[in-house]
Amino acid sequence: TRSDALLALLQAHGYLADRAQLARAAATLRGLLTGIIDLVFEHAGRYWIVDYKTNRLPAYDAAALAAAVRADDYDLQYLLYTLALHRWLGVTLAGYDYDRHIGGAYYLFVRGLPAGGVYADRPPRALIEALDALFDGAAGEAA
Repeated sequence: TRSDALLALLQAHGYLADRAQLARAAATLRGLLTGIIDLVFEHAGRYWIVDYKTNRLPAYDAAALAAAVRADDYDLQYLLYTLALHRWLGVTLAGYDYDRHIGGAYYLFVRGLPAGGVYADRPPRALIEALDALFDGAAGEAA
């Protein structure tokens, strides 16, 4: 199935490693496909995604943030947001190149700011390009 192909692709790149299936994320995936990126900004020629989170966590260190990102499917969310940004820049920015123009994603857990609460990732180009191809092949089909 396409869900299996998506999960295998993500796991090959180190995402959703603790999942045996996407069943838990299937409903979330539908919601993420209609989600809204809180902010995209450009700095020094690179484009960054920012999403604000208000989760109350026991701590806001790197381990706690990584656990929250995995538990709430935020990793899947920012991968889809990165794919959307990649596609948008591909048609709107002359000479677009993922390696040169994509900065990454910041998830700001506002209750942990300013001392902590910042989770950042820059998905690899190969993953975003493979997601692009997978979703192109899935036009009109549910993942």
